Amino acid sequence: MSSGDEQYMKYWACDISTIVREAQSLVHELGHFDPIYFMELNYHLLRGDGFSTAALRELCKLLPENICKNCIWKLKRGKCLLMDKLRNLALRAHLERAPPCVRAAFRKNKITVVASYLIAACLIDDVMGAYKLTCDNMRKMGFCEPDEVCKVFKPKNVLQYSSFRLIYKVNRFNEHEEHNPSSML
Repeated sequence: MSSGDEQYMKYWACDISTIVREAQSLVHELGHFDPIYFMELNYHLLRGDGFSTAALRELCKLLPENICKNCIWKLKRGKCLLMDKLRNLALRAHLERAPPCVRAAFRKNKITVVASYLIAACLIDDVMGAYKLTCDNMRKMGFCEPDEVCKVFKPKNVLQYSSFRLIYKVNRFNEHEEHNPSSML
């Protein structure tokens, strides 16, 4: 294994040649390659983090093209269908109600971050495992764009945003009604 290959082995507890050999065996047996199924079959080769988006990305980075071309998640143009599927799920998930950092991640095309939020919020099924998203993590990744809700409530976890957003809207409505009681008529 070259020193360049070692960077890819953060989530796998074996060498690249073992992973490639197992992947080639799966392609030979099934006629195609499914990275999710591969990870389920070879769970014992994963490090302590186990089945995760990061491990899947790492797998896809280290596999040779002859395996990728047999991947069921790719189109003929070489585009990953899994990322397209997650992008489409994100588009349908009403991101206008998501925290501003999640919307920023979507604008920057960081679909795995958006999918992690949607999975953690139980808005989509867990197809890949999710990052733990805290406001501090989102700030470190460069996605923090606090709006009024964030400034007022200072949430620690992105999942708190929805509740705080609702409270903020109710409070604003009540303040408006106190100043304009005739608007209810």
